[in-house]
Amino acid sequence: MNEIARCFLLLVAYLGCLSAACPDSCCNAFTKFQIQEDKCILTKSTQKLTSKIMQEMGKSDRNVFISPNSVSNILRLLLLASEGETKRELSHALSSQAMDIHVASQCLSDRIFDSTGTETLNSTNDFFISHEYKASPKTQDYRTKAEALYRASFYNCNFVNKPDRALKRVNGIVETKSNGLIKELFSPGDINNETKLIIVNTIAFKSNWLHQFDKTKTSYDVFYVDRVTEQLTEFMEVEGDFASAWVQIPQGALQTVEVEIVEMPYESAEFSMMAIRYSGLHFGDLADIESYVADKGILTVRESLRKSPTAITFPKFRMEYDRDLSDIFTPDTGLGIVFSPRADYSKFADALYISNIIHKAVIEVTEEGTVASSASGGFFVQRSFDQRMKFDVPFVFYIYHSCDGLVLFQGRYAYPTDE
Repeated sequence: MNEIARCFLLLVAYLGCLSAACPDSCCNAFTKFQIQEDKCILTKSTQKLTSKIMQEMGKSDRNVFISPNSVSNILRLLLLASEGETKRELSHALSSQAMDIHVASQCLSDRIFDSTGTETLNSTNDFFISHEYKASPKTQDYRTKAEALYRASFYNCNFVNKPDRALKRVNGIVETKSNGLIKELFSPGDINNETKLIIVNTIAFKSNWLHQFDKTKTSYDVFYVDRVTEQLTEFMEVEGDFASAWVQIPQGALQTVEVEIVEMPYESAEFSMMAIRYSGLHFGDLADIESYVADKGILTVRESLRKSPTAITFPKFRMEYDRDLSDIFTPDTGLGIVFSPRADYSKFADALYISNIIHKAVIEVTEEGTVASSASGGFFVQRSFDQRMKFDVPFVFYIYHSCDGLVLFQGRYAYPTDE
């Protein structure tokens, strides 16, 4: 084909609550030392890239919710197909120069997803290819690698003559793999005869809290959006032994500011939510918190927490976030070429470029659990034994794998929503 073909990338996330224990097995391809080192590089580079993406999204959106795992998965699939400057740019963004990123990703994915069970956590990579693309040796080679390394599935669709049927098929598969949470991702007209390839990453997570919130104590109270704006919203309450800390983080070149951190584990021993807010009624930039976590690594932050009897007040909310990431991946995020017509994905097909990167994520946090379909070191400050932590100001939250530090979902809750 001589024309430049259009490609959609979809990142579909669905979140909930779950449980399990850290497995001891590791991939045969690496020694234990190599695997641990590469997993650290992989998770930390993903977190740094996510921090940049969140900052860009935060410029226009108050509430943000994405799956870093989905974003990085798509980028690694593109890296597998790339050549030349496109490959160099992706490699730099993913910090893959120091490791075999595809094998490291496979090992991390096998460790986490195989040990959990699909009723709790499930992730898939699906390729919908125009029937015009006939199998070639390089296409088949890419397919073989994507199936082996990323458990990818491939489907042929007639985008040219039967776009409505293709639309129905893609939406149906996405709905099934998001546990029914994300319906009609595409609308009529989104898919047409110019569409040549759609790549969809779907991640679904569902689990109950280890310490469930008391439904009888759920009530409306004030959420402080900023110093002048207040909003009534539903808050939940729970008491139990929680790991928490008050930590000083950098703000600006010379200052520090105190934040409150708490970890709320799910029934699964493998997964937790970490929530972080500024202390008191300080309304700082949430990007400073995200940068701190990205620089330190979420497991390092977790090490500063100490368990004690704590009463937590937390918003009950449902958030649906839909964003085309095409305007997010810019030279500022280190990905100026990757999503332009100059990109080279010739290991998969010639004259192919990414026209849209669609990310849709949904999270629901209730008393029982969660459902969703994205500088200087701190120090621990002693507080009273019986602590109370109330998240009634803007905060950031992470849902992550407690053993390996892989962040499955990350969000900002800055304004109450009834959705």
